[in-house]
Amino acid sequence: MTDYRYRFSLIKMVGRVAVVPSLGAMVLLHILAVVNIFRSPAWVRALISILSVPLYWVMKNTLDGHTTEVEARRHDAVLVPVYKGRLPGNLDALTRSVSAGTFRIPADISSVD
Repeated sequence: MTDYRYRFSLIKMVGRVAVVPSLGAMVLLHILAVVNIFRSPAWVRALISILSVPLYWVMKNTLDGHTTEVEARRHDAVLVPVYKGRLPGNLDALTRSVSAGTFRIPADISSVD
């Protein structure tokens, strides 16, 4: 018998990642249109719904980072240093590390310069 649990996990992940923010945006736009606050054509509603997905994740990650910093300050803890590269995902640091042939722990990536 085939195990289909991975498909259910994929459907749940896609639901959390894309459906929840875009559905929330569509419901909010519909409510605003019903009360005559903000009326817009269908293409504008679709564009706002699509753009709500990355906006949701940017806001969520920013809030998570802020919450982590506040919790660390509250417990008098020191956060692990974070290397901030010029490219998204620190791809510049990764390419420098691979081209230099140095495969060390991620904390040593900043010393590849």
